[in-house]
Amino acid sequence: MDTTEGLTIRPFEAGDRAAVIALWRACGLVVAHNDPETDIDRAAGRANSDVLVGVTADGRVAASVMVGHDGHRGWLYYVAVAADARGRGHGRAIVAAAEA
Repeated sequence: MDTTEGLTIRPFEAGDRAAVIALWRACGLVVAHNDPETDIDRAAGRANSDVLVGVTADGRVAASVMVGHDGHRGWLYYVAVAADARGRGHGRAIVAAAEA
């Protein structure tokens, strides 16, 4: 767990599901051919992937990133910051956590 820029970054927990999907939808990241529920199930807590969330002091999921590694390359998916939380460095913080 990392706390940066007023945001606590940690791995996805089951109770985050609805908030994460709502964030992805609000950021325009959900498309018809990729079911967000299935994407979370494929990535969260797996050996070569995970979903990280950035949580504000009041407990709101304000940022996310899905990370994966295929053995050769690392990938970032669903990089999102809530519209009302932008401009505070949350995007940089969640990407830095994904890189780590």
